[in-house]
Amino acid sequence: ELDELLRVAERSSTGLLEQVHNLLDIRKMQEGHLRLNRKVFEIVTVLEEELRQYGPAARTAGLDIVCNNRNGTPSVYADPNVVSRVVSNLISNA
Repeated sequence: ELDELLRVAERSSTGLLEQVHNLLDIRKMQEGHLRLNRKVFEIVTVLEEELRQYGPAARTAGLDIVCNNRNGTPSVYADPNVVSRVVSNLISNA
């Protein structure tokens, strides 16, 4: 039971930290100070990494998150860290 409480506390603190980072980024965007590190990358790599991270918690909650990667997934030109955070927020809010 203690292990489960520690896992819940860790997930909660991680979620709060993500919210703080999001608020700071919103502020930076409003002030025009957010620096993007854009590059070409395969978005499926970001999706798969986020699914690896959230998969165990989803399964514990009785959910199944999958990435149906179709052959020929296009590359994107974006900041991979920002895309990762967006995907993370979408999954964690689902």
